[in-house]
Amino acid sequence: MQKKAEIFTTSGTELLFQKVRTAASLTDHSLKDLRKLDHPYSTSSNRKLHPMDMIHTQSGTLYDNIKKETTLSWWRKVGRVYIDTKNVPYAKYVLFGTSYMESRDFLYSSYANSLEDLRKEVRKTFKG
Repeated sequence: MQKKAEIFTTSGTELLFQKVRTAASLTDHSLKDLRKLDHPYSTSSNRKLHPMDMIHTQSGTLYDNIKKETTLSWWRKVGRVYIDTKNVPYAKYVLFGTSYMESRDFLYSSYANSLEDLRKEVRKTFKG
């Protein structure tokens, strides 16, 4: 049973990692485009281009600093998906917003949108 739990932790972490990276990978608008569109993600804008849990990648720095890790302690394996904020200090402004920019918490929403897939992964892992 413990081995299956470790397998699920690894596969579940990978699933969530891929969902978060997908949510942070829109490339259909450049910064120049967003400027021309009058900054659609500003708090004063009524025009939103995409769901608020998707973000555009520009330099790729935030995307490249979405990390995953699994650690094994003496009694359990734990997985996590996170943003390395040492390299992306502005991530908190994207996630939580500012007085000028809407919050776009793609991290939590990726988790919430992954729950059914994670449940399926649990059933698949523990079925056999």
